[in-house]
Amino acid sequence: MRRWFAPLDSGSALFLLLIGVQASFAAPGAVTTELIDHHCMSELNSTELTLFANGTLRLRERIDDRKTMLLAELEPEELEVFVRRLGEVDLSEAESSRGGVGGEWVEQCALTVNLEGRSKVFLRYSRFDIVALGIKQAEGVLADLDQLGRIRALHGTLPADYDPKIGDFLSRVDGTIFEVVGFTSDNRGVELSGVNQPVTIYVSREEFRNVFGALAGDNLFDLER
Repeated sequence: MRRWFAPLDSGSALFLLLIGVQASFAAPGAVTTELIDHHCMSELNSTELTLFANGTLRLRERIDDRKTMLLAELEPEELEVFVRRLGEVDLSEAESSRGGVGGEWVEQCALTVNLEGRSKVFLRYSRFDIVALGIKQAEGVLADLDQLGRIRALHGTLPADYDPKIGDFLSRVDGTIFEVVGFTSDNRGVELSGVNQPVTIYVSREEFRNVFGALAGDNLFDLER
């Protein structure tokens, strides 16, 4: 079917541009609800972890005057696991700190947990405070989330439907490149050979996504030397 579009005059173009700008500011509100926000800061540095309802994870860090930010996307199943783990943490007995140790090196932290079907929680505390067990447990969950986010942001992620094939090149989470060269007799393990290192490893299919973060290219010429 042939489609015909009338040319826009300058007034119409400006009107549509303004509509687009307005939409670009309005749209994110529906998908960027903050489920978790945890930030700690001192006079010398700061860190911030924010998990959004759409699975986006944002990691910010400041050391002196240097600022960095990483963004990662969690799979729906991963998001569900972390939300469930944090939802199992009992923060009902936790209370915000009333003071505590101070100083330019001492980080002051704030934790906001806003999970569906639960009351919103907001807590403040110092790194040197004696805090409730719930806060310690929450920090353990957030540490795992931070680790996954950094791996995902720095090394990418495998396609959701990816299945290893002989000849594929993949980047391990530490950045080392491997080639798929075979499979175990029961087809439950993958044999890989290092491209830049003379080493052969075997990885089970169940652990594959925990070991390899991204496809490195279709052939050796696609790899960064």
